[in-house]
Amino acid sequence: VFGNTINQRQIQNLLNKNKLSQNQFANLLGLSDGRRIREWEVGDKEPNGSAQIIIEYILTKENNDNLHESDFLNYIAKNVE
Repeated sequence: VFGNTINQRQIQNLLNKNKLSQNQFANLLGLSDGRRIREWEVGDKEPNGSAQIIIEYILTKENNDNLHESDFLNYIAKNVE
């Protein structure tokens, strides 16, 4: 489930569906401002590191109500140093 590339359409859909501005989403991810989100949204860059993990979890959770917080925590324990 985790470890997939996140494309610009997915970022755009996530922001639109949740009615989030780039700055609001950046704040939720612990980023200083929305510049990085804009880069993801237009396809200049792709999310990586902890931001990628969090976004993947959000996208997966939106499509699978049976996914629980423990799934996310288990993934982090196995894949993040």
